[in-house]
Amino acid sequence: MKSICSKKNIIFLFFLLLVSIPIFTTIPLTFALTEYQISSYDKPDSLVLLIVDGASSCYIYPELLPETLEGEPGHGADISNFEEYFDTGFRAVDVTVPHPVTDKGHSVIVTGYRNATPEIVGYNKSTIIDSLRHEGYFCIGIMQRGDFYQMRNKFDIIMYDKTNSINKPEILIQINNHEKSNYEKSKYENLIQNRDILIEDVNQIMENKKREIKKYVSSKNISERYSGYNKWAIDSAIEIVSLMNEYPEQKYILIINAGAVDTSGHYRGYEAYIENLEFIVNDTIPLLNECKNQSTGFIFTADHGMTFPNLESRSGGHSSSKYSSAECSVKIPLIFWAENVKKETYEKPAHQQDITPTIFSLTEIEEMPRFMDGEALPIKEKVTLTLKLEKKENISIYDKDKIIYKSEKPDNAYKLKGFETKTYKINFYDRNENITINFEKDTVYDQIKENEKEEKEKKDEKKGSDNREKGLKGYLINFYEKILLLIEKIHYFALIGIINAVGIGMIYYIYKK
Repeated sequence: MKSICSKKNIIFLFFLLLVSIPIFTTIPLTFALTEYQISSYDKPDSLVLLIVDGASSCYIYPELLPETLEGEPGHGADISNFEEYFDTGFRAVDVTVPHPVTDKGHSVIVTGYRNATPEIVGYNKSTIIDSLRHEGYFCIGIMQRGDFYQMRNKFDIIMYDKTNSINKPEILIQINNHEKSNYEKSKYENLIQNRDILIEDVNQIMENKKREIKKYVSSKNISERYSGYNKWAIDSAIEIVSLMNEYPEQKYILIINAGAVDTSGHYRGYEAYIENLEFIVNDTIPLLNECKNQSTGFIFTADHGMTFPNLESRSGGHSSSKYSSAECSVKIPLIFWAENVKKETYEKPAHQQDITPTIFSLTEIEEMPRFMDGEALPIKEKVTLTLKLEKKENISIYDKDKIIYKSEKPDNAYKLKGFETKTYKINFYDRNENITINFEKDTVYDQIKENEKEEKEKKDEKKGSDNREKGLKGYLINFYEKILLLIEKIHYFALIGIINAVGIGMIYYIYKK
């Protein structure tokens, strides 16, 4: 039997040690996790997202006033029935889009990324649909616009209009056989088992609605044809939401695009646009009520707005340079109705890329699209606090003088759910230190990052103070600081280099001997 202490084994083990040093010294800190629910609350498991193509909030919200390119004040849509629902959800007043273009608008909505394009939508794990599918959601689409192939390929099943023609629509149904590796089998076996049945049932509804489309757009009255085109999409969605109620354990997302408002704006003028907007908004009410009855979250928004040269113009626009910077082109409605959603009119600035992160905050799903750069809006009544600490510590949390949580054992990570949105005091009682946090939305306190931020602020403050020194003295101080900063950056790599040099020398010595 050969000894493990042979020259070759010693050299191999020593080489392995040298290689492992830089690897293990760069592994990030891992966290245990203590989870606790401060108070009970419900959250929506399923979601319906309605994107009304070309619907500007300037024509819908009472706080905003539409204006033409020539500066004429216009009038908004008469949606008094729908306005009654404003106070029952979270309504963001000042929401802008980064690019008032149909395909980019849809791309931004599903990725949460302000510079998203259809190509980015096609990437793996780039959209809310990818993330929700991994969490066991069944993903359905009804899209008259925004149905580029990268988007269509994301759904389990989608019904769309190939021609985008209201007079001669050509409805197609696409079923995507996503690999079962996209599902977490151990947790979501239910979806894998039911998927074929769901596809069959949803496809049956879609086939029926596909045959019925001509009834919706057969009127000789052009206004009725345009409103019928949108109503077909809404009615199809209502039937699918009703069907999914037969699968109460199955989570799903249904994304709808209704396209006739945008077409009215482009080809029929100001008054026809307003008229069609009134039709779609009022036709949305039965879908909203169906979702509410089933505790399904409902989101109402648009991909972009619409602007007109003047009130008599027969056509408007949104994407060309003539229109793209106009307020009516970039302002969109955004309203959330769901369990654990505040009943609030939110007037701070928000953006189209905030829609997806807000959905993730609401559903408490953590695996987000990889390009997402939007921020969750403060829509939740009950929020979550996540603490990441440098070492294991005991904590207690106070609402004024009342203690509402006290840890049973020390930990370096906490996820505490069910806080009301107000100010709390957190006590780290092992070191007798307090911090105060105002919870407006889900909050993460990362002690390591906070310490790094504080250290950077101190350095910046010192640097700013020193920079005020005049003449040669100030120059020498700045030069000295730069040298110290350089030494700080390279000392670790120098140490690794020395260790490797010593190791190579020892290997050379062993071979020589």
